[in-house]
Amino acid sequence: MIIVLFSIAMRDDADVEAEAEASDRMWSIVSAMPGFISYKAYTAEDGETIAVVRYESREALDAWKGQPEHRVTQERARQEWYDEHWVQASETFREYRFTRSGGYDRIPREVFLKGARPAPEARGLSA
Repeated sequence: MIIVLFSIAMRDDADVEAEAEASDRMWSIVSAMPGFISYKAYTAEDGETIAVVRYESREALDAWKGQPEHRVTQERARQEWYDEHWVQASETFREYRFTRSGGYDRIPREVFLKGARPAPEARGLSA
């Protein structure tokens, strides 16, 4: 599994509505791609928001990274919306879960979907 962490800092003059619209469009694409697992975002007490995105493999992440509309939107984000952003991608080398009823075991995919951003069709969006 590949885990990507990323954070953005919006420009003061950014068109927030346009960025949100583009973000929803990117979500509709990535969430339909093979190998995509989940997206969750968390906000720290200092206001920084970090997203956690999971993919089945490096190939799935590379497919997203090279997706043509995604690449165009990334460039637009650098030019129009983001003052700063950072990304960290890591490959999972160990994973496990403990439950009182079952002890230690692999982490089922459903765990990563709990609380994740809902699929576009559940939010009234279309690909």
